[in-house]
Amino acid sequence: DDDDDDDARSVNDAPSSVSQMLRRWLEINARDAHDVSAKGGNVMEYAKRSQVSVAAMTRAVDAGVCDGDDGDDGDGISSVAAVAMTKCAAGALHVRLATLWPEVIKLTAALTTRTRTHAAAWTVVFGDLTETMRGCLDAHDAAAARAAEAKKTKTLTGGERGGKRAAWDDFEGGDGSGSNATTEAAATLQRRMALDTVPVEQGVERWARLGLLLRCVAASPSAASRHPLPIARLFLAYNAPKPDGTPRAGKAWRQGLREWLKLLLDALNGGKPLKALERGVGDATRAVLERTVSADEPDLASLAVRCLASWRLPHLTPDLASRLVRLTSLDTVKDELTSLKLDEPQDGGGGNDSAAAAAVPPEHRPAFAKLVVRCLLPRLKRRSGRHAPLRAAALAWIGRLDPAEIVPLVYSVIAPLEPVAARRRPDAGPGPASTDVELDLVLDLDLFPAASTPWQDALVATAAGDAVSRAGWRALVADANVGALARDGSRRPAGFLR
Repeated sequence: DDDDDDDARSVNDAPSSVSQMLRRWLEINARDAHDVSAKGGNVMEYAKRSQVSVAAMTRAVDAGVCDGDDGDDGDGISSVAAVAMTKCAAGALHVRLATLWPEVIKLTAALTTRTRTHAAAWTVVFGDLTETMRGCLDAHDAAAARAAEAKKTKTLTGGERGGKRAAWDDFEGGDGSGSNATTEAAATLQRRMALDTVPVEQGVERWARLGLLLRCVAASPSAASRHPLPIARLFLAYNAPKPDGTPRAGKAWRQGLREWLKLLLDALNGGKPLKALERGVGDATRAVLERTVSADEPDLASLAVRCLASWRLPHLTPDLASRLVRLTSLDTVKDELTSLKLDEPQDGGGGNDSAAAAAVPPEHRPAFAKLVVRCLLPRLKRRSGRHAPLRAAALAWIGRLDPAEIVPLVYSVIAPLEPVAARRRPDAGPGPASTDVELDLVLDLDLFPAASTPWQDALVATAAGDAVSRAGWRALVADANVGALARDGSRRPAGFLR
C-alpha cells in the first residue's frame, strides 16, 4: 500500500490516489489556522505547506491519476472521487487562511471542468452555493427587520425626537408589572443582548464564503456554460426584493453583487447565454443589469455595463459600451459627456472618427439615451465639493433629451412613492416538464425582480403621448395614497418629499 509512504513524500509531489488526497486534507484541517501558540507550530509554515499541498492535488486531478477508483473506464476522475474531493475543497473554504483560498478555487475548477464526471462535482458546488446564499439572504432580511423594529421602538419611546430615553432603571419592576411600551422595550433589549452574546458561526463569515463559492463557479467557465438556467435563477433570487417588497441593500449585499457580476462576466460571457432563456428569466436578467448601471459604486456600474456589452444589443455597440464604462468613472465622466453626441455627425464624414463612433442611429437613440441617464443618476445625488461640476455637466447633458428618453430619471424621483407590493412578482417556476435537480434547489427562492413595474410602464406610455395613460395617473396616485405621504412626511426614504 503506497499510502504508508505518503508521510515520506514531499507536499509538492502529486498524490497518486484518492486516499492520499484525503490524508492531505486531514493534515490541512488538523489544526486551527489562528493557533499561534507553541503547540500550534509555525503558522506561516503551515500556510505554505497547505497551499503547496492543494496545488499538488490540482495537478493530480488534471493528470487523471484517480481514474477507475469506482470501476469506471475512460478519461477523467471517477464520480466518487469527484464528490469526495469537491466536498473537501468546499469545506476548506471555511478555513480562515486567505493564502489557501486561491488554490482551493483552482482545485474546484479542475474538478468541475472534467468532462466525464463534472456533474457530480458541480452538484456539490452548486448545492453549497445555494445553501450559503439562502443563509446570507435570510440573515440579511432578519437584520433589516430587527433594525426596523428597533427604530420603531426608539421612535415610540421618544429617543429619535429628543424625548426621554429608556434607562436601565425603567426595566427593574421586580413584580413584572409595567406598561406595554416598557415591556416591548425590555423584550427588544433582551433580543439585542442575546444576539451580542451568542457567538457567530466558526470559520469564514458567511458573506465572505459566498464570495469564495461564486469565485469557484467563475473559475470554471466550461461548467457554468452547461448550466445557465440554474445560475440565472440563483442570480435573480439574489436580486429579488425582500418578503415585504423592499429592495435589499447594504455593504455585504453589494459585495456579493460584485462577485455575481464578475461571475457573469468571466464565466458566462457577460450573461449572453441567458438572453434566450424563457419564462422571463432572460428579460429579468437584463433588467437587473440595466438597473445596476445606476449603482452608486462606479465599479459595480462598470461591471454591469461590461456585461450588457456582451449581449450585442442593437443600441449598444462595443464603441458605445466603452464610452458608457468611462461615464461610470468619476475621473472621465465630464470629458465623455463633452464628446458624447446622440446625433449623427453633420460634416459628411470629415474625418472625426471619435465623433462618428459616438454617434447613435436615430432608431436606437431612445434606448441608448436611457442607459446614459442611468449612468448619470449617481452624479445627481451629490451637490457639493468635487461632485458639483459633475452634477452640473450631467444635468446639462440630460436637458437636451426628449421626454421619452428621461424616463429613468423621472422614475428614480417617484419610485419611493410607488407601493412596494407592485415591485415583486412570483416566479412561474421551471414548469411541469422540468426534472432538473438544480432547479429544485432554488424553488424556495420563489421571487425574482420583475422587468418593469406598473409605474414604469405608465411613464413610458405617458412619455409617448398616450392620453389614457396620462389620465390613469390619478388612479395610480390614489392607490399609492400619495396625499397621506405628503401630509405626514414621506419616509421612503426619510425626508424624500423635502
